[in-house]
Amino acid sequence: MVESATRKIVSEKTKVQSLLHNIWAHDLSNRLKMRRKSVAKEMGLGDDWDVGTFPSSTVTINETSGGGLLKGAALAAGLMAGGGTGGFLLSDVLNPSDPQPVVEAVQEIVEESVPEVTFNEFMLEQQLKQKLEGEWVD
Repeated sequence: MVESATRKIVSEKTKVQSLLHNIWAHDLSNRLKMRRKSVAKEMGLGDDWDVGTFPSSTVTINETSGGGLLKGAALAAGLMAGGGTGGFLLSDVLNPSDPQPVVEAVQEIVEESVPEVTFNEFMLEQQLKQKLEGEWVD
């Protein structure tokens, strides 16, 4: 019951959209024909000159039945599984699972260094620089 009502609503909506599209297409073609007629008149051609229906266009509609959400979901799942499997196999080929261990000899060297100035001397020097440069703010 609900399914048939839904189908009926969708069918009516499609018919209305199709009707509006046809009206729009005919309106557009008539406007273009009037425009071509006015251009022909400006070029000095008579009112009886046939401007035709240029540019003519044909529309081909290919409607496929079937499709559906379930088939799309199955296709997406299959593509994701195939891509994941392919990526896993490719990573296994590029990076073998048993790489050789890396051995590095690192020497630890600790040097004691004595600073040239103490922290307090450094801070006093910075304050003096600020006073001399005029950036001192009390």
